[in-house]
Amino acid sequence: MKKVFSTQVPEPASTRQADAEPFFPQPKSGRDLRVTSWSTIVAAYWVWATLAMLIAGGIWCDWAMGASLTQTFNRLPFETAQPFEAAQALVPPPKAMDSEPSPSQGFFKAGQIKLLAKKAAASQSPVAASPRPLYPFLGRAKPDSPKTERPRIGLYGFKSPAGSDWAVTPAFEAANPFGPEGLAWVSLDRAYGIIDSVGHFVLPPKPNLAGISGFSFDLAPASNSEHLWGFVNRQGDFEIEPTFMETGPFAANNLAPAADSNWLWGYVDRTGQWAIEPAYESAKTFSADGVARVTLQNHRIGLIDYTGAWLIEPELIYLSPYDGFELARAETIHGTMGLIDRQGRWVAEPKFKRVEEFSAIGLAVATTPEGLMGAIDTQGRWVIKPAFSHLGSFGEHGLAAAAQGQLYGLVDSSGRWVVSPAFSEVLDLTPDGLARARDKDGRLGFIDVSGRWVVPPICQWALGFGEDGLALAREDWLWGYINLEGQWAVKAQFSDLGRFAENGLAPAKHISGRWGYIDRTGQWAIEPKFLQASEFAGQAARALNDDGDWGLINSSGQWVLQPRYMRINDFNQNGVAIVVSSRTLNAGLLGRNLKFIVSPQFRFCEDDRTDGLIRCQYGFDTRDTFYLTPQGQARVPLDYQPSLEQIQLNLTPSDERLWWPQQEEEGEPDEAMMEEGDAQNAGPKQSRPAL
Repeated sequence: MKKVFSTQVPEPASTRQADAEPFFPQPKSGRDLRVTSWSTIVAAYWVWATLAMLIAGGIWCDWAMGASLTQTFNRLPFETAQPFEAAQALVPPPKAMDSEPSPSQGFFKAGQIKLLAKKAAASQSPVAASPRPLYPFLGRAKPDSPKTERPRIGLYGFKSPAGSDWAVTPAFEAANPFGPEGLAWVSLDRAYGIIDSVGHFVLPPKPNLAGISGFSFDLAPASNSEHLWGFVNRQGDFEIEPTFMETGPFAANNLAPAADSNWLWGYVDRTGQWAIEPAYESAKTFSADGVARVTLQNHRIGLIDYTGAWLIEPELIYLSPYDGFELARAETIHGTMGLIDRQGRWVAEPKFKRVEEFSAIGLAVATTPEGLMGAIDTQGRWVIKPAFSHLGSFGEHGLAAAAQGQLYGLVDSSGRWVVSPAFSEVLDLTPDGLARARDKDGRLGFIDVSGRWVVPPICQWALGFGEDGLALAREDWLWGYINLEGQWAVKAQFSDLGRFAENGLAPAKHISGRWGYIDRTGQWAIEPKFLQASEFAGQAARALNDDGDWGLINSSGQWVLQPRYMRINDFNQNGVAIVVSSRTLNAGLLGRNLKFIVSPQFRFCEDDRTDGLIRCQYGFDTRDTFYLTPQGQARVPLDYQPSLEQIQLNLTPSDERLWWPQQEEEGEPDEAMMEEGDAQNAGPKQSRPAL
């Protein structure tokens, strides 16, 4: 039977009365019931189901947004009050709420947080005068628990290295080091201003400044709220209107690099007019010698003068930084290399196939287009004629490994053979005056500067000798130790092997794949039971358990730091190691005494500097980046500032914080947290998302 569908059309909502028919038409008879399409019923069901999902999703988003905002405002310096006078004031710790928040409040919204911050900023005390730091009111309210106060952290101030008192109370969202003139720019309520060394604003924060760089010749690159860049004077007024995509500082020739709306770079003068039309993919600030490096859109590099004329034609594909001899190595599109001085002149024409870095004695190994190697001086002149198939770098002994044909020896800085070529391979000299060499059969040993075998060739491969007079050596793809007498101190029997520590133990990998520790006789002091192990640093060593977590063990193989960490770095020269919690994925700093200097609370930390400072960052905002000293104090690197003042965060080292939204629960202190931080500072138990 052919189905017939109802064609009844509902009346508009505006014409229906209270007793009118429902929106969806109702069948009038049994025949209507039989012919009513099931698709209509299913469609109606899905409409209402979709509406229900949207409503539920909106409620969830409202909850999640509140959690995210609460955590974000807890982690980042939040917006303080406007105008400038209110933002300049210090905010004391928040007072207790007069009443509990209602269940409908849930999380504090952004507007509420900002309003509370503005109310708290009513004090008019000068920034530099009060000893109290600026604490944001941050927290999450729950119907069944009182208001929580988050760690007081994240605001910038200034301290002198000589004292522990705040020279400028932490009250800023961001801050830059003091410059030679004793001025520093700071951010307050996302507006930028400049303060002097006692914290007084010489340039009040201006809402029209969304970013500012350092002053150079009385003008500073600055951006507005639309993220366009121009230049401001010392009063904070735009002297060159923000019409550029990006700008750089002015040089002594009154030119500054700037990018137009097409992201092509050129140079503007102090009136904002183009002195050199934008035609480059990138442009650097002019040097004191009046030379600027520019890159064309085809990625070729050249050097120009203040008129835009080419000093070095854009035919370079590589230009190294200037070294201690004021020279830069440059490679052309033709595959040849030469030397350029700071005035943009070719000191050595690009006629070499390769030029290495200069050694301390002023010699650089160079290769001819024919593949022969020699050494040149800082003028590009041959000191050692290109007559070698191989020439190593010159070390502190003034000797380098060299080869003619297939035989190797040692030459001095004049190219004269000190050790005649009689070996199948010679590697560069080590600081102890020994060089690894191979005989004609390919066996490896050690020779001195006279070419005499100190350690006869008894192995396939070896590393340098340590202070204990032992060298790691390999034979038949197994590792052991050899001594200076040319004997196997520990027979080659391990799949992998580390060096001995002061306690006489070395990590070793059994042929089964498990790691343990051996003594100087090659016997197992700690049975091989770890997935991975490292050398001892002091009284502890890193070890990986079967669950894939790192911990620290002592010389007896017992855990002294339970394996709860995704990563534990080696202790650096200052006795600090970066650790990453397996539960929270946060990074912290651990001391050699196995106590946390700063418990895991950062999104990441990196120990890649030579001054002992460790770079850490909260969250994903680069404004949360700062540097920690080995004592856990936050500072700006010393090489970033010429003056004595240093920036410090108002940091509470014992707080372990998550960088995703977290929920606090009532209960006893978490034992794991107490092990990761100081027991006396352990906070309330926290539930963490399952990993």
